[in-house]
This record gives sequence, C-alpha cells and structure tokens, in this order.
Amino acid sequence: MIATPPGEAWRETRWTGGTLVFGDGPNAGRLHANVAIDRCVMVTLDPDSAAREPAILRCVVQDFANEIGIRCTIAAPGMIAVGDRVRLVTAPEEAET
Repeated sequence: MIATPPGEAWRETRWTGGTLVFGDGPNAGRLHANVAIDRCVMVTLDPDSAAREPAILRCVVQDFANEIGIRCTIAAPGMIAVGDRVRLVTAPEEAET
C-alpha cells in the first residue's frame, strides 16, 4: 500500500508532480511522478490465454479518461526492499527527507 494525501489513494494519475519515496532511511529510493499513461488495447489481453476482453478498455476510457498508471523518472537512486514503506509526497521539501 502507498501512503498518499487524503483522497489520492486510488487515482495514481493525480500524483503528477509528486514523488514516491521508498523506505525511511537517508538512502531511500525516490521516483518523480511525471505524467499519466494513456492505455492501449493491450489491457484487453489475458496474459495467459491471449483472449481479448474489450469491456476492459471501454471501462478505462469511460471511467478513467483512458489513463491508468503513471510514468516516473528516478529522482534519487536507492535500495528498495519488500516491506518498505512507500509514500507519496507532494511538497518538494518532504521529498528530500
């Protein structure tokens, strides 16, 4: 689970401009959230059977303005481990701590 400001948990495309911080130490990895990702027809394919389900893309277009996910760049390299706390920070000074 990613700790986010109130009201931001389920809609990662609203994270643009924020920073994801992995862990709590001084060497925590950080990703800058740059831009929402437009979805394509690939989300309709079952990875095991390659069966298509067009209703998935219709839902993404209608309910999410065709944007699911977010492109990120490395803001600070660091170690990331299973179980690390992950949080979204929106203030630049918070992203550094």
